[in-house]
Amino acid sequence: MTLFDAYVCVDWSSADRLTPAAPRRDAIWVGELSPGREEQVYVRGRHGATAHVRERLRRLARRGRRVLVGFDLPYGYPAGFAARLGLEGDRPWRAVWDAIAAAVADDEANRSTRFAAASALNARLSPGPAHSGAAPPRR
Repeated sequence: MTLFDAYVCVDWSSADRLTPAAPRRDAIWVGELSPGREEQVYVRGRHGATAHVRERLRRLARRGRRVLVGFDLPYGYPAGFAARLGLEGDRPWRAVWDAIAAAVADDEANRSTRFAAASALNARLSPGPAHSGAAPPRR
C-alpha cells in the first residue's frame, strides 16, 4: 500500500506570453502518476494550467483518491517577512499572499505584472536603485 493514491507535480516555469503549441522547456508541465495513469501534460499558460490541475484534482477527489500535489514555487517566506513589509494580521503568511495577489495581474495571454510586483515588494524591504521593476535578464 502506498501513502497516496495519486501524485500530481507541476513545473510552473512559464514565459510572459503563451508558449508555442509545440512543447518547450520554458513552459508549464503537469505530471500525474496514479494507478493506470502515468502522464506528462504540456500547458501553454498559467490559466490553462490552473484549469487542468483543478479538473484533475476534482476527478481524483470524486473517486475518493488521496493525492499528493507538488508545485515548484515558494510556499513560505522567512520569519518576520510580513512585518518587514508592514503587513499586519494573525496569519502573516496570508497577509503576504494577499499583498502579492493584489499586486499581480495575470491574463489569459499569460502576460503578468509579477516582476513589477516583486520589484515593488523588494523596494519596500530595501529601497534603492537596484529595484527597477524590469524582468531579470534571460540566460
